[in-house]
Amino acid sequence: MNNNNNAVLIQQVYPNAGMESALALTNERHTNYCKNHLFDFRSVCSNVVQGWSLTQGGWAKVALMRVAVQYGYTFVVWLDADTVIKDLTTDLRMGCPANGVGAVRFRYNTFAPHWNVGALYIRVSSLPDLEHFFDLWIKGYPGPEDQREQGVLNALGTEYITTIDDKWNYVPNRCDPVDAPVVLGFHSTRGVSNKMKAMIEALQ
Repeated sequence: MNNNNNAVLIQQVYPNAGMESALALTNERHTNYCKNHLFDFRSVCSNVVQGWSLTQGGWAKVALMRVAVQYGYTFVVWLDADTVIKDLTTDLRMGCPANGVGAVRFRYNTFAPHWNVGALYIRVSSLPDLEHFFDLWIKGYPGPEDQREQGVLNALGTEYITTIDDKWNYVPNRCDPVDAPVVLGFHSTRGVSNKMKAMIEALQ
């Protein structure tokens, strides 16, 4: 990474795991968004860390965000490949809370209320012990079988995580209704083909 701006948006998929098409679908849109808002954009198709495979969850996000912090970005935003920036006018920096790592808390029609890791927003200065947070998160690898890295993050609790508005990772059957979502998440849509169909419809 070579930071030209003070903020970075990171997305990543594992090779040959089926989600490359989702990343490609939004690539032009998200690239243009980042140019307009002076974000660096890192779109990655790699396992990132040898031994961290999709079967163990989306752990690559932890390593990539950590590198971004080490490279001196002030704002670090992670979006899973099954997300779409719907509102192209709103600055994603606004989703980064004054304290802690920002995540939307899902509440409905799921296994339990939880902070979802499909979209994470970090204002680096808000968490002086960010390196320790990443240490603790990675230490929990591979995490509980049903939640993996998400389960480990949730176990870290409110010492590090701040609940942000649902509009920053809006999934209709997981969140309260939102009039103007900034980021749409399709994390609860099962199957790559179904995700792609829903994402394409959202872009129309």
